[in-house]
Amino acid sequence: MVVLGSLAGALALFAAMWPISVARKDASMVDLLWAPSYLLILGGVWLFAGQPTDERMLVILALAAAWTLRLAVHMTGRKLRESHEDPRYTALRNNRDPGFWWKSFFIVFCLQAAVQWVLTLPAQMVVLSEPKPLEVWEWAFVAIAAAGFLIEAVADSQLEKFRRTNPRDALCQDGLWAWSRHPNYFGELIFWWAVWALAAPAAGLWTVIAPLLLTFLIRYVSGVPILEKHLANVKRGYDGYRTRTPAFFPRRPSSDDQRAIAARRS
Repeated sequence: MVVLGSLAGALALFAAMWPISVARKDASMVDLLWAPSYLLILGGVWLFAGQPTDERMLVILALAAAWTLRLAVHMTGRKLRESHEDPRYTALRNNRDPGFWWKSFFIVFCLQAAVQWVLTLPAQMVVLSEPKPLEVWEWAFVAIAAAGFLIEAVADSQLEKFRRTNPRDALCQDGLWAWSRHPNYFGELIFWWAVWALAAPAAGLWTVIAPLLLTFLIRYVSGVPILEKHLANVKRGYDGYRTRTPAFFPRRPSSDDQRAIAARRS
C-alpha cells in the first residue's frame, strides 16, 4: 500500500506543475521537478513507513541528495538563462498538436511521474525491508556511483562553459565531449546502476527494472535519439562528429581528432 501511495504522490506532484506549464506554454517546466521528485517520493515513503534508517539507506540517501542538488541547480540555472521551451518538447508539441496542452498531461507529466517512481523503487524497497548491513566490498559501488556522478557533472560543466563562449550553432567537441557524444547520459546511467547495486541486497533483484527502464529510455527513446535528431539540424559539423565519436560509451579520440581539437583551441 505504501508503494502504491508513493505512485499516487508522484502523480500528484507532477500534476501540480502541469497547469503552470500550460499557462507558460512550456512543457519543459517538467524538468524542474525531475531531480527533486526523487527525494520527495522517497522521503514520503520513509515518513509513512516509519522504519529506522540503516547504513545502506543513509548511503543511498546521501548519493541521491548529491545527485538531486547538483541536477536541480543545473536545470534551474539553465531554465533561468533559456526561458524558452526545450526544443525536444517543442518537437513533441508540434507532433501532437492540436490539443497538446491537454495531451501533455499524460505524455509528459504523468509519464515522467511514473518513470521517476519506478526509478525510486530500489530505494523504496530498502526503506520497507528489514535492515541489511552494508558489506565492506559494497563500498566499491559507492565509488562507482561517485565516478558516474563526477562524469555527469564534469560533462555538464564543460558544455555550459562552451555554450557561454561560442555561437549557438557551434558544436562542443572538447573534454569529455571528444570521447562521447553524450557523456552526461553515460555518467547518469553509471550512477543509477551503482545505486541499484547498493540497494539490491535489501530491495531484491527484481528492482533491476529501474535502471533497465532508465537505460532504455535514455539510449533508445527520449534521450539520445531525440537529442541527436535536434542537434543534427542545428549544429555545424554534427554529421562528421557523429561519424568519429561514439554515441555513448567513451572512446579515446584518435591522433587526428586530438590534433583537430588542439587546433580549435589555439
